Amino acid sequence: MVRDGRITQAARPDDFPWIAPKIEDLVPQGSIFYDEPLRPGEPSIMEECDPEVWLGTSAARKVDILSEQDLDQRDGWAMVLLHAELNEAG
Repeated sequence: MVRDGRITQAARPDDFPWIAPKIEDLVPQGSIFYDEPLRPGEPSIMEECDPEVWLGTSAARKVDILSEQDLDQRDGWAMVLLHAELNEAG
């Protein structure tokens, strides 16, 4: 979850790489979060993104494809969904 551009919560399955930004950090530059704002409740399309934007260099090496989708909500809230396709090293 994101509020006013800052990460407030993060949930991930055990096999998903750790994201580099921590709770209270700003959403990283390069995220589609900063693209054109959406209407509340309207999700963006799922877009491939550079894994290093969210995962950092070490974890990004384990990912073939990282995709991101955003859902803007009211009062500065948003959800960011990340989907990773891991390579054989992951």
